[in-house]
Amino acid sequence: MADPQSTTEFLLAQCRRYPALRPEDLLKFLHQSVFGCGHFVTDKTAGLQLIQKELAALPPENCGGNLDSPPRRCSTSSP
Repeated sequence: MADPQSTTEFLLAQCRRYPALRPEDLLKFLHQSVFGCGHFVTDKTAGLQLIQKELAALPPENCGGNLDSPPRRCSTSSP
């Protein structure tokens, strides 16, 4: 960021710049701005296993494919 902004100003600017942005995207930004992006997964194998476990737990109607499929958003909420 070239100019200092308040958190609110930055979030509003992101919403204007990325209209498809979702609330969880803003939450992720806020979380990473405090804790950084690499703190959660320190071991790549364990991180991949965690993602695979979470994906396997999703009902099939909420998310299809596998980790080798093209990227897409999966919903963890009921349809």
